[in-house]
Amino acid sequence: MKTIHAFLMAATVALSVVGSASANLITNGDFSANASSFVGWPGYANWTSPYGGGTNPGISGWILNAPFGAGVNGKDTYGNYPSPSPIVAFGPSAQQANPDRNWVFLQSAGTAVYQYIDVTPGVEYTVSFEAANRAGYYTEASVYAMDGAFVSGPIGGKYNQVYSNVNFVADSFTFTPTLSTAAIVFQNAGNGDAVNFTNIAVVPEPSTLAGLAIGVVALGLASRRK
Repeated sequence: MKTIHAFLMAATVALSVVGSASANLITNGDFSANASSFVGWPGYANWTSPYGGGTNPGISGWILNAPFGAGVNGKDTYGNYPSPSPIVAFGPSAQQANPDRNWVFLQSAGTAVYQYIDVTPGVEYTVSFEAANRAGYYTEASVYAMDGAFVSGPIGGKYNQVYSNVNFVADSFTFTPTLSTAAIVFQNAGNGDAVNFTNIAVVPEPSTLAGLAIGVVALGLASRRK
């Protein structure tokens, strides 16, 4: 009876862990959390626009490495130059007239936004996102994950990618951390003007989570038999 009970517990743990795989570990992945606070032109973060509206905030949930020109554009941002409208200074052409989302723009080479997330060592994670170039440009973009606080080289990613300058394109990559914290980085890799990102998500792969949960319970059962 104890063995059956333990097996049921194992199954419950495995299923609960698999169910948690749908939870996005990224904060403000669609850049809408404080998009309406970005005003003026063109929507740089931590910047006072000469066209009015006050000083823009930082991007909620994200850390900036911005030598020049990172901020938020999109449907909820507001520019009063050259005319009252959403700010879409660095968006792809299909988003210019009537933007249907918010996004982060990274205007110059080396500019990046990143975020630290808690992860489980040995579990594979998928990073999904949408990316686009600024209308008329074909700038390279790099997106990657690193163990801990940049303690080693990238452990997965896409490098020097060129995306559509017409509209956003879905893309993804996987990584398997060895530490309990990972940095997720989105960067302008150069050779042009702004790159744009939105709808960012990081989720663990259900198969590796289930295997981890069952393995832990199996060790417990073996210990109990001894």
